[in-house]
Amino acid sequence: MTVVHDLVHDLVHDLVHDSVHDLVHDSVHDLVHDLVHDSVHDLVHDSVHDLVHDSVHDLVHDSVHDLVHDSVHDLVHDSVHDLVHDSVHDSVHDLVHDFDLVHDFVRDLVHDSISG
Repeated sequence: MTVVHDLVHDLVHDLVHDSVHDLVHDSVHDLVHDLVHDSVHDLVHDSVHDLVHDSVHDLVHDSVHDLVHDSVHDLVHDSVHDLVHDSVHDSVHDLVHDFDLVHDFVRDLVHDSISG
């Protein structure tokens, strides 16, 4: 009986040992795999997210800044140009009108002096 007992004992021992070993190995393997996978996934996701976010933010910021700067620059330039042009035009027009009045006055004065 002891031979049969020993055989059964060894068989059960080996079976239990192998089962426990496989269970522990698989559990540890799964745990380490999940931990590494999650860590790498989080690291890559965060890095890519930050890179894309920063790039898009910089691109949008620069585009909006350039657009606003150009629009404001054009608006101010056009307004100042129109203001100066109108002011100079009005001043020259007034000067020519005044010159015409003086010219007419002097002409009439000379004409009256000669006629009179």
